[in-house]
Amino acid sequence: MSRAATALALLACLFCLGCAVKADVDSQVDSYQQAIEGLRQRGAIERSPQEMARAIVHLEAAREEADERDYEAARDHLVLIQRNLDRVSYYLDGPGPAGVKDLDLDGIPDAIDLCPTIPETVNGYNDDDGCPDLAF
Repeated sequence: MSRAATALALLACLFCLGCAVKADVDSQVDSYQQAIEGLRQRGAIERSPQEMARAIVHLEAAREEADERDYEAARDHLVLIQRNLDRVSYYLDGPGPAGVKDLDLDGIPDAIDLCPTIPETVNGYNDDDGCPDLAF
């Protein structure tokens, strides 16, 4: 296969990959939209207004980033949507399994979390203390 044909085949693959990533992000945005609507119907705006507002803002930002083909930024917003919707669910439904309280939803129970209201930064460094890692 000539270099030109190889380059053309590579470009076609990258284009297809970009389409698949966009479809995946769009699907996740649609799912979060439905989740937000369901939480609205359950009274989440009244019970957890800040988290709902943040989720909605990040939903719009994810849509804009996906439209601009910045899928990494869109996925960052999707993570933040999930974090806020987890908090909304916590406020609506109470603590998770077996009554374990984890207010910041970082997976570390508040009883042993050194920073129970601020989520852990999971990056391989002190990931079990419950506190975000600070850069100096």
